[in-house]
Amino acid sequence: MNNKTIIFDFDGTIADTLTAGITIYNKIAPEFHYATIKPEDIPVLKSKKPQEIVKQYGISKFMIPKLALKIKKDLKKEMRHIKVFPGMHELLIDLRKDRYRLGIMTSNTKENVEVFLEAHDMQDIFEFIYSGKNIFGKSKILKRVIKEEEIDEKQACYVGDETRDIEATKKIHLPIISVSWGFNSRSALEKMEPDYLVDTVGELQQIIKTV
Repeated sequence: MNNKTIIFDFDGTIADTLTAGITIYNKIAPEFHYATIKPEDIPVLKSKKPQEIVKQYGISKFMIPKLALKIKKDLKKEMRHIKVFPGMHELLIDLRKDRYRLGIMTSNTKENVEVFLEAHDMQDIFEFIYSGKNIFGKSKILKRVIKEEEIDEKQACYVGDETRDIEATKKIHLPIISVSWGFNSRSALEKMEPDYLVDTVGELQQIIKTV
């Protein structure tokens, strides 16, 4: 067993769920009396933190769990059609062959992740999957993952695509590799000063194998 553990975010890092997520949100937004997201809004949203987006759309913090649950439930129907980001499947197989310990920690549901992994023949790659309902509570879930999986923090890192991933890992002093192909833009990620910031899967692979 390789003594390094790589914990991956799911949405925006492995799975390209952004378009499906926005489509679902736009369908249910009127039900909650919230504005829909237009195509021209997306570049602006990618530059913002989740807290800023919630405020911009007037979403009550008390309604976030209900809204998120509805989106995740509807997203389940689409999971088999969601694509893997180019190169990620091959990278994960390569890391598995090199006996890295791989896991997922996500705000999506475990069931949705499992449906996606099965559809892409990736169900045997990951050793563990953790899911959290609170989209702003990733640091607490990460602490639980590290404790329950008996992970050596000095031999581990997190891979994610959002500013909140950086905020979470900084709280618990866990190194993070941020990827620029997911939700948040490169400039937004850069402002948060992650340990590493990559634009390609090749760069991600190089960093994982050299740090």
